[in-house]
Amino acid sequence: MAYYRTGWLGMVALAVAMAAHGGDDFTARLATVAEGGVLRIDKPLKLSASATVPEAVELEFTGSGMLELAAGTTLTVNGSLRAGERQIFGGSGRVAGAVKVPYVLPQWFGATGDGRRDDSGALQRAADLARTSTARKLMIPQGIYRVENSIKFRCNIDNYGVLRVPIEPDEEKKSEFSNTYMTAYPVRKNLLISIVPDQEPVELDPAAFGEIRAGDFKLKRFADIPLARDPEKKITLETGGTLIVSGTDFFTSRLNMKGDEFYTPNDVALVVSPQGDVFPEFCFNYRASDGKAEAWSETKTYQRGDYVTVAGELFKASYPSGPDTGYTHPFKGKAAIGPVSPALGERKKLVYPDRSEDSIRLWVKVTRSIRYVPPQVPLTINNLRIEGFMENGSAGFKPVYAALFANTRSSVTYNRLQIAGVDRQMMLSTLFTVANCAGVTVNDSMFSGATFQGLGYNILHNNAAHIVYNNCVSLNARKGMAGRHGKNITVNGGFYNVIDDHYGMNYTIRDAELNALSVNVPGYCTPKIDLEKWTFAPSHALVFAGGNITIDNCRIRNAESIFLNRVDVGDLFGTITLRNVAVDAPRDFTIFSYRTLADFDYAHRVRTPARLVIDNVVATGPGRGRFRFDNNTGDIVPVGVNHCDPIGEVQLHGIDLRVSNSRFLKPVFQVKAESSLVLRDNLFDGAITGLPKAVPGEISGNVCRNGAVLPEGKRP
Repeated sequence: MAYYRTGWLGMVALAVAMAAHGGDDFTARLATVAEGGVLRIDKPLKLSASATVPEAVELEFTGSGMLELAAGTTLTVNGSLRAGERQIFGGSGRVAGAVKVPYVLPQWFGATGDGRRDDSGALQRAADLARTSTARKLMIPQGIYRVENSIKFRCNIDNYGVLRVPIEPDEEKKSEFSNTYMTAYPVRKNLLISIVPDQEPVELDPAAFGEIRAGDFKLKRFADIPLARDPEKKITLETGGTLIVSGTDFFTSRLNMKGDEFYTPNDVALVVSPQGDVFPEFCFNYRASDGKAEAWSETKTYQRGDYVTVAGELFKASYPSGPDTGYTHPFKGKAAIGPVSPALGERKKLVYPDRSEDSIRLWVKVTRSIRYVPPQVPLTINNLRIEGFMENGSAGFKPVYAALFANTRSSVTYNRLQIAGVDRQMMLSTLFTVANCAGVTVNDSMFSGATFQGLGYNILHNNAAHIVYNNCVSLNARKGMAGRHGKNITVNGGFYNVIDDHYGMNYTIRDAELNALSVNVPGYCTPKIDLEKWTFAPSHALVFAGGNITIDNCRIRNAESIFLNRVDVGDLFGTITLRNVAVDAPRDFTIFSYRTLADFDYAHRVRTPARLVIDNVVATGPGRGRFRFDNNTGDIVPVGVNHCDPIGEVQLHGIDLRVSNSRFLKPVFQVKAESSLVLRDNLFDGAITGLPKAVPGEISGNVCRNGAVLPEGKRP
């Protein structure tokens, strides 16, 4: 018999209600405690119509008590609730309200945690209730929770179990990955666990912002901004809101496969004052499309970066087209392109001499968009553990287009996050994506298993800003951390293999250790590819395009090179600093490589560093460090090297290099035109090869031994 803390009037009402509803309807019993009290539910009851539990009422589930919610009904709980670790809600109806509990359990909605039955529905329903609860917390007890549907969390989480995600490759739809001759697989069902904003971004009228310039910390307009699709509705940007800016007016092309790729400008920033100040600053320029360009002509040959108009709309060429143009595949031969109007589409089908087909991107429609997400309640995610495993896949290694976890919400803190692909045969494309958000902190977390060659990102930034990683581990992957448009990313401590950003800005990596092993597939990008013989091999520890990169007090193992710029993009700007780096060097390695291509059209004037600072890079072991600078931009890049040991090779082109207080061990020099060289107060040990006498610069104060011969004095 249920217990009610009511007076005699309540007992009368109960008797009437039970007579009317047959004694098993929750609504009738709730009516007896409408003014406050404890409603104890000790047997199954039905909710046939939507109902609200007032703040003054406490629901207590005991014995076999539970509620079966009919389809289309909503139980709104604004009072408190007490229940054990078992199911108390059944049926397809919804549970909502500002329930007063310290946490919500997925078991209340039927989660078993047995690793066999699908718990994703129970996890989602529990997370939705937790979002509106007083503590806004979901607590996941010990167990293995099988996830067969995507889940979106908008609440704090305390996790003590494992969320296991089955990934089934769709072997009927396998295809070649991006002209590499490597077979890759989509999945039969896309499953993604994610932390998302409470509401979808609102698209604003980009014209209201005028022109946005790179380096701006302030918006010219921040109040009464009209919506893009409903200009009569206007909003004012709030402190803590997230601004997401993107455009298709690409700023550079990329040499990758067919060379038809490009980089569009993307920015994300937090609004940090009521006067429209933002942080971080914008990385790119954004102008509204004015549609001003010549009309497309079938008789003209267009180069990458050219603008044309079609029906009043502006397009930009991403690859040459026009009379007699074509594309030559390294193994399949030449395919014709010819004149192609943007009116026919942005892509062109290619047909090679062997009758195989492909496509190439020729045009981009120039657009700009600005989206806004209001301030989000900060969330803390503790101990979340996600594992992906392959299910129903045939034998052999399988690169799979699949991601496990994503964060698209600003103001989130993760503690002891663990994301892993647990099957070596399953080569995942991505584990953890941080996208279109700002103000995320990841503490003491671990990532492992994204081994897809060509992709393979344990941590992937996609237009993310002000992101901090403290003492994290990210290994067993092609890239431990990578992405496009990571801005103000800070890595404090931890252990990684490769860190890469296609266009990062304001990166700081300090006190970290890197074991620079990455995925290596024999014959990759050729018909002789052998995926079954893939392995981990020494690689490049740090690879960047972008600007203002600082590497400080790090230790590097197994590296072919310490720092490379992305030659396929070209841009490296601002101050690039490599300081206090200890290198375990069993063989020769590259300390710093900076290259730009003279024979590729980047579609803009490549940005070059204001200065490269390389200080106190010291290697242990027999390996010597090398510097390779091949700058074809026409600008002279200043490079300062200090306290490096040992240096075995120096290649210069378009560089003003100044080296001091360092040790050269049997060094080999290759100095091309448009370079200068200053060698001051260094130790030269062993024979010196290739140092020309006519290079502008200065040689003074150096010490030579073991056969080293170095002319002193200022050189012409």
